[in-house]
Amino acid sequence: MSNEKRVLMVIAPRDFQDHEYFDTKVSLANIGINADTASTRAGYCVSTHGKTAAVSLSLEAVDQHLYDGIVFVGGSGVEELFHNQEALDLASDFYKSEKIVAAICWAPVVLVKAGVLGAGKKATCWEGAKQDLIDAGVEYLEQDVVTDGKIITAEGPTVAHQFGQAIADAILKGLR
Repeated sequence: MSNEKRVLMVIAPRDFQDHEYFDTKVSLANIGINADTASTRAGYCVSTHGKTAAVSLSLEAVDQHLYDGIVFVGGSGVEELFHNQEALDLASDFYKSEKIVAAICWAPVVLVKAGVLGAGKKATCWEGAKQDLIDAGVEYLEQDVVTDGKIITAEGPTVAHQFGQAIADAILKGLR
């Protein structure tokens, strides 16, 4: 792998949250971290507000060795990823490889389902997903962004830039 820092952003094929994807990606790019986008299929995915994102990879085509971290984006479409084995395996594999694993809004539930978030972990999320984290034994913190080791979670779209900054800081500080 080159010295280039790179993350994989995972979005739902439809109804991913615009700001959580685009603003986070811009924050990472501004610091020199490149982001590739994956979903359940390659092509174009459509956000909750009708914006499109070019998806270069299907989840099964991802080579985790090319990335310093993975970022799961929320929005109502993320529910499709809760039971997608490729998405769950990627979250688990990145975590086991001691890479940054990040999720915003409703997406921390993907980390719960993958076994990455559970008892002894601290996280935040969208208010509507709070109970899922608590039921999994996660210590829910009512904060904008929470970093627990190599796991970074954020509350929602209004903190997407802050979320991107936290991911970039973790990667650049060599926490991976």
